[in-house]
Amino acid sequence: MKHASLRDWSPYALAELGLFDDTEACADALIDAPILVLATGETLMESRSGEALAVLSLDGTLQVQNGGDVSKHGRGSLLGLPQLLSTAGQRLVIRALTRSVIVLLDRRRVHHLSEQSPLFARRVVRELFVHPAQHEREMPLVASARQCNSTAPLPDAVSCVILVRLVNRESLELCHGKAAVEAAMHSLGRAIEQSVRPSDMCLQLVDGEYLVGIDGDMLSASIVASRLVNRTSRVVVFADMRIELPHLQVVIGIAIPDSGETIISAAAKARGSAIQAARVGAAYGGALV
Repeated sequence: MKHASLRDWSPYALAELGLFDDTEACADALIDAPILVLATGETLMESRSGEALAVLSLDGTLQVQNGGDVSKHGRGSLLGLPQLLSTAGQRLVIRALTRSVIVLLDRRRVHHLSEQSPLFARRVVRELFVHPAQHEREMPLVASARQCNSTAPLPDAVSCVILVRLVNRESLELCHGKAAVEAAMHSLGRAIEQSVRPSDMCLQLVDGEYLVGIDGDMLSASIVASRLVNRTSRVVVFADMRIELPHLQVVIGIAIPDSGETIISAAAKARGSAIQAARVGAAYGGALV
């Protein structure tokens, strides 16, 4: 085992991993991260501090033993996130089947990279979804209503909810057809996923609305709402640029759920705030693009 340098892996090489939107910014975030070269057959040693670390594979093939499960992973793999982001979990045994180059990521760096790159954040979410029962998530899932129980209580970490509602959905379908609505909803979903933090809950509801849950107060929620309004107002749905922006018209409602309140009940409360805001044209409490 020997130390390597990210200088041997330019941002262009990092781009080939398919993990980062802005490879220059993410390369800067990784520049001082520990990078190791494992010889064939070598096993990754635990950190001396005992701190859990996730592993990003830059090259080579790794064998991972997680309890009784054994699997192989190539370059671009992101390993050990459930163990890193949970309060408990069995440590992985990682062995190099070929000469391998890996980056060690602590919790702070995973959060930082998730903020720098929505693509990395979505990858983190997918990795956590693979083993949903093996840990307590510190980063809730981005999920659709088909993947969650809307009658279940909100996670304890959620102290404020934001509902995002597309208000020009009917006019889009009437003027441009069903395909335009599907394109608009897809674009809205991407804009929301890129606007929220990895620690935020994000659910797509049955009727196409989105519910975002954050660990913060009304002020924090208004900041997130402002970012959502700004991002969605610049989304291009139609290739014909003679159609002026915004192509997405949304109204945003903010509400503080009661303790133990269900997802569907919290969504209804935020929806009421959004409808009221739309009626009065308010900038916040609901925010209208």
